[in-house]
Amino acid sequence: MNLNHRIVNIVFYLFFLSVGYYLSLIKGYGSDGDSHSLSRTYVDLYESGFYTPSRGYGHPTAELIIGFLSYNYGATITTFFSFLAFFLSIIFIYNAFEDNLNNGKLKLFIILCVSNSLLFFDNINSSDFPWALLFFSLGFLLMKKENYIFCCIFFALSVGCRYNFIGFVYVAIFSHWLINKEKINFKKFFLISTGITFAVCIVFIPINYIYGDNILWAFSERIAQPGNGYYFKELFPRFVYKSFKLFGVYSSYIILFFLIKEVFLKKIIRHSKIFKYSVLIILINFVVFFIFPAKITYLHPAIIFIYLVLVFNIKKKYIYLIVIFNLLQWIVSYDFIKIKYRNIDICKAVHAISAKVDFQFVQGEYYYMLRDIPIKNCSNYRGYGDGLPLKYKN
Repeated sequence: MNLNHRIVNIVFYLFFLSVGYYLSLIKGYGSDGDSHSLSRTYVDLYESGFYTPSRGYGHPTAELIIGFLSYNYGATITTFFSFLAFFLSIIFIYNAFEDNLNNGKLKLFIILCVSNSLLFFDNINSSDFPWALLFFSLGFLLMKKENYIFCCIFFALSVGCRYNFIGFVYVAIFSHWLINKEKINFKKFFLISTGITFAVCIVFIPINYIYGDNILWAFSERIAQPGNGYYFKELFPRFVYKSFKLFGVYSSYIILFFLIKEVFLKKIIRHSKIFKYSVLIILINFVVFFIFPAKITYLHPAIIFIYLVLVFNIKKKYIYLIVIFNLLQWIVSYDFIKIKYRNIDICKAVHAISAKVDFQFVQGEYYYMLRDIPIKNCSNYRGYGDGLPLKYKN
């Protein structure tokens, strides 16, 4: 690689990292309400030896990472490192299929992912998702390179950040076995799966054993029920609407067109290794999101792997078109339904209670990102909204 290419690469990556740092600076801990609980879990454990799970069974890996960073370094560093985890995840997922990281296809994949405003802004938060994605992408990369011991470790750490990733982990291993049956017999597949299960237990069992009295075991206490419960008529509209928003109010049509054309009509794409590895991860992600259509972040793995399939299988000019429409959504968007929420206070849980058809153009996602920044001020815990290291008590 000559000097000019190196300079271009340095400028390319510095640009995105600079934008990520700037947004981390203005967002503080971000608009994800779970950031506070993750940090507080670590502070309580570090200062008093008392463990209170941030949610449900606890998310030990994320609580340790987010808590340590927020306690010692404050909001900007914590959020920027979370963004960096997301950014590296994109590179690792790509690297699992393409060793050459200096070609234009990687840059195009990064641009495609970052141009999606919801994918980009949701990962500039002090959140557990980018860390779960980072460890999953590392485990996925190591699995493809047949380094199974460290693969099991990183997959377990991803589940320790968000336990819904356990589905992606086992599906990834299952796909890897199906695609490489000539090299991996069932016994080896079983041993790898057992290793992952053992590693996940190592992450969760000590906390559950020592602090079991504080763990929430009831399903209703762990997961907020959507609308009036788990009924198709309640789940399906949320699933469709939120999926449409994430894939892009403009870009969704293009993505759907190419998926139908390449997967169901031409069928050539089905023979690509990237598609074979991605399809079950995408499907299991859709199933999980259908059952729990809460945060759009739950669907991020699916959009990332769909983008990966598109980058490797359709012409660049169509990828550029998706990028342009993604960027347009930053500035101006539209809604075809008007949703009524139970609470208008940004500090309270978002809970839709009704919706009606009402097409209207609205401001873009960049505006909504700026609008949600004050969410960080909803907590007065140790000056959380100020973004200072939590070890400096108010």
